[in-house]
Amino acid sequence: MTQPIQLIAIDLDGTLLDSQHRLTERTKAAVWRAAAHGLHVVIATGRPRFSGYTYAEQLGLKTPGVYLQGLTVYDGEGNLLHEITMQPETARRILGYAEQHDLAVMVYNHQRKVTARRLAERTKLLAHYGEPTPDYVDDLLSLPDSMNISKMVFVESLATSDAVRHALQAHVGDLASVFLSQPDFVEALPPNASKGAGVAWLINSLGVPPGAVLALGDGENDIEMVQMAGIGVAMGNATPHLKAVADYVTLSNDEDGVAAAIERFVFGEGA
Repeated sequence: MTQPIQLIAIDLDGTLLDSQHRLTERTKAAVWRAAAHGLHVVIATGRPRFSGYTYAEQLGLKTPGVYLQGLTVYDGEGNLLHEITMQPETARRILGYAEQHDLAVMVYNHQRKVTARRLAERTKLLAHYGEPTPDYVDDLLSLPDSMNISKMVFVESLATSDAVRHALQAHVGDLASVFLSQPDFVEALPPNASKGAGVAWLINSLGVPPGAVLALGDGENDIEMVQMAGIGVAMGNATPHLKAVADYVTLSNDEDGVAAAIERFVFGEGA
């Protein structure tokens, strides 16, 4: 028998937000209702907190958050509770590969986003996700000497992203995890890191069992999170890989799929 839901973990882009990066009224109402019933409503996103938290503020959430693909976890007051960073040698290996193959890369940790000055035009697509202007440097290869690196995002065309993902994974082997977070974004993380691992760390600290978690997402980076949850939901616009492992496929992000799932699995409506 399914346990009552105690925590809802929700991806942002392609899930909580519609295709115009907006919160719809029905979705806001469903989230507010769940929070008013005492549930933890947790944003779990690949974005850093400095760009993702604005949506928690719009929703009035004071619950913890999982950011940077699970590499950072914060409490409801914004204090950093948990962080995973990449080994400097691995970061140098990936940055060297990016330079050798002229790939446009953005480098992140919980405080900063950095790219090469020469890549400013090619990485500007990330600004559409509400992120601030990055710090520009002339030499990315020396960055691991001065910055703890959590993850890297490669901005690619739809035609090349999958090939870059597989080639980069072959280059780094088990030193990093490489995947598509959006059709045109290839991300590199420390090994075994994922949104699912970040949510698992959080619920363990809160004393919430996995069976009492409702998780919702749309991309490859949501697979571990959806699999570990008692009820794992894929959006109607989700990738085929995520739909294949989800317990349920809801409506798309442009059809209030998050609200429909909360109404169904938390309040028993519309089943």
